[in-house]
Amino acid sequence: MKGRKPIPTSLKKLKGTLQKCRSNKNEPRPEVCEPEIPGWICDQAGEVWRELSPQLYKAGVLTKLDALALGLLCQHHVLYMWSKGIVEKESLLIETIDSNGNRVKRANPALKIMMQSADQLTALLREFGLTPSSRTRVSVLEKKDEKINPFHELLLFKRDQARE
Repeated sequence: MKGRKPIPTSLKKLKGTLQKCRSNKNEPRPEVCEPEIPGWICDQAGEVWRELSPQLYKAGVLTKLDALALGLLCQHHVLYMWSKGIVEKESLLIETIDSNGNRVKRANPALKIMMQSADQLTALLREFGLTPSSRTRVSVLEKKDEKINPFHELLLFKRDQARE
């Protein structure tokens, strides 16, 4: 998605900046709730979850659909803090030996891997509308009544007879 990240409708309402003519009328509106902590996140990420989840719930932007996104956010916060500790200990650049035996400085692999995985996961979450801000660009289409129109059926029948 190009351009600015859209602000979730619920946040626009809280700020008092909602303009109905500019809002996505087909934006999914799942029930606001505080989902349970996923079992797959680590204990440290659980602490981050317990700090963020009530705040997001009070803001009216947290739903069961956001459990995955929030879980990943918490996990990436822990990864960030872990990699920050490594970078502070070793520095952004680490010294390695290349194939010719020369000492060269390279980016710390822990930082590079963390940043790449965070970018990939964030992009996927946006594509599926699993974050509150990307949800404003997702449209849910109403299901049409699938009853067959008898007049339309008659026209198709007449057209097929004319072709024969």
